[in-house]
Amino acid sequence: MSAVPAPRRHERVPVRGGPASSGLDQAAYLEATTAFLIGLWHSGHDPRTLLPPFEVATA
Repeated sequence: MSAVPAPRRHERVPVRGGPASSGLDQAAYLEATTAFLIGLWHSGHDPRTLLPPFEVATA
């Protein structure tokens, strides 16, 4: 498996999802992650400690 270079800013990130994968398939993961992070926040935790820094995530 070869390394995929990091995307440049404002460039689409390639997702290996197969030919049947669509934006709606990815939306379910985004919704689940958001619900998890909101649940942590609501219970008094800081969900930002689980996420990478913005500069690293967008580099």
